[in-house]
Amino acid sequence: MTGDRVPTREDWGDLSDLDVNDGFRRLGGKTIEDVVPEFERLPIELASELRFAPAAVFNYYVFGFVEAALAATAKGQSDLASCFLQLVRDRATRDAAGLAPVWPRLRKGVGKAAGRQTFYRASPEINGSFAAIRKKIEAAMRQHNAPGRPRLHSR
Repeated sequence: MTGDRVPTREDWGDLSDLDVNDGFRRLGGKTIEDVVPEFERLPIELASELRFAPAAVFNYYVFGFVEAALAATAKGQSDLASCFLQLVRDRATRDAAGLAPVWPRLRKGVGKAAGRQTFYRASPEINGSFAAIRKKIEAAMRQHNAPGRPRLHSR
């Protein structure tokens, strides 16, 4: 999935996973515009709920995180930026194939967020180096796209 349509109930998969179920209750059926305020308000919770969501769901709602993280109102919101970048890092290292369809669009948001560590007032000692997180994400995606690697995409 390329992240351009609201995920269906079927896209969410097994709702017996508590985080996925909570994510469905909060986000299911909503547009990016609808969920940006949720990402601004609850970045830690929503990162947890998206962490193991199916690729179709992740690849859509991660752009709600991008919009929230790049908004002018995100100034001083270290948790928002840190949760976004760490979520994408975890997905890239765990399921680069699933992330690959949206990576060209997502890469821009990752780069912008990673370059604004001082804007978010995110301490490298607490939140880690955003530049280092971006490098890990990009390395995982490069490794996935390396010549000769099979192009397997998750569902």
